Amino acid sequence: MAMSALGQVPAVVPGSVTMDLISHSSARVKWQAVPPSSTVGAWNFWRLRTIASPGTCENGTGGYVSTGDGSNKLQNYSTVAGGLLPSTTYDVCPEGSSDGQNWSSGVGGTFTTAPLPAAHPVSPIPPKRFNTDYPDTTGYTVVNVPSNDDCSGLENAINAAIPNLNTTGTIINLPAGSVCTGKLRPSALAPDVVVLNSPAFNVSAHTITSPNHGFNEGDQIVWSKQPGNGSYPGGIPGQNPNDATQGPIIIGHLYWVHVIDKDTFQVYYGAPYGATCQDETYEGNTCPHLWSFTDQGSGNILYAPWPRKLKWVIVRTSTPDAQFVPEHVRVNPNWAPLMAKIQAPNSLLGAVYTPNIMFNTAGGDGGDGANQFLIANLRFVGIEFTYQPYPQAATTADPPPGVQLIQISTESQNIIFDRCYIHGYPTPFRVYRMLNWDGMNVGIVDSDIRDMHLFRANSVGLNTHQ
Repeated sequence: MAMSALGQVPAVVPGSVTMDLISHSSARVKWQAVPPSSTVGAWNFWRLRTIASPGTCENGTGGYVSTGDGSNKLQNYSTVAGGLLPSTTYDVCPEGSSDGQNWSSGVGGTFTTAPLPAAHPVSPIPPKRFNTDYPDTTGYTVVNVPSNDDCSGLENAINAAIPNLNTTGTIINLPAGSVCTGKLRPSALAPDVVVLNSPAFNVSAHTITSPNHGFNEGDQIVWSKQPGNGSYPGGIPGQNPNDATQGPIIIGHLYWVHVIDKDTFQVYYGAPYGATCQDETYEGNTCPHLWSFTDQGSGNILYAPWPRKLKWVIVRTSTPDAQFVPEHVRVNPNWAPLMAKIQAPNSLLGAVYTPNIMFNTAGGDGGDGANQFLIANLRFVGIEFTYQPYPQAATTADPPPGVQLIQISTESQNIIFDRCYIHGYPTPFRVYRMLNWDGMNVGIVDSDIRDMHLFRANSVGLNTHQ
């Protein structure tokens, strides 16, 4: 009887399995590979199977698989099993293959994750209060947005409302029962945002020129950057001016103003100018540090005073208050027919980061952190947020993960979801991230969140080393 070439490829056997770096949610798994004979070709396919006790994975079934390719003739491998539960025993089984089709589980290993760390006895920084009550909307402009397929009508209404928030708030009504499938990208500048260009930053005096800035000594300020435009001024301690996550100035963080004159000021971080070191009244920080410029940066740099003294853009269902859930009462899915629905398209299947999210206050599709607008004071009331079901979940029990649903960027403030229904769908549907909220004063009020199924951590990766 003739046999195919695939049938003649022997199993590749992993062995010497060890675990270390065990935390409450992950562990590193290391193993050695026993190569096949030189007569049957290369071996370069590896993966890790993980299952919670009492399951076992040595037989090559059960649990979930982290996939990855190895490399020819490597004998020592490692990967991180992530997304684990605390105080749980797991069986882990490296699996190898010579051809990517015939797998051998070899010898497995067992470990128990650590318990969750004890909660800190007291909050290290006292929480700041923010009023999430529905604002007084007397005198607000009311805009009725007709239902449309791609959410562009809503996006346009938001952008039209934002520039007027110093004096006029806007209520945007969406028809109850309407559905729009698309992406929201608010992109207008709020009226309290000031745009500076790079010559405003004086490298020798470490001052900033902003005519008639209106700051008083010790006022606070928050920074941002024009989308796709230039870099932050460099500073001490050193930072990559294209990455505003390293300091001294970080997007969305609060800093203190030291007034030089009506047109000029300096910026301090750690504590206000003149503060005493170790003064715990300044959010646990110790000493004031001047933003000392090493270069002027390039392009347009944005700032806004803090707190943001703006009125609100309120996006809400057209269902009258008398017919909807009262304020301070939690909504549930039974109210969905009286809501408007905003959903991410299933064309974003498998998307993770900013270029492919449904709602992003960064104001653009760039995933490099350059698209920052200091968006603030948006409130959603009676809105259903979800994603469009994707067909793969109907054909397999292990479909590719779905979209990231809602992201609010670090430089955004005062974004409230009030009596909203935010959800995915029952398994096997799943998402990379449901909610990724980095802004300040971002909150869910009296809302319902469900079906956020994450099958495995999206950061698990397979690494090889000798």
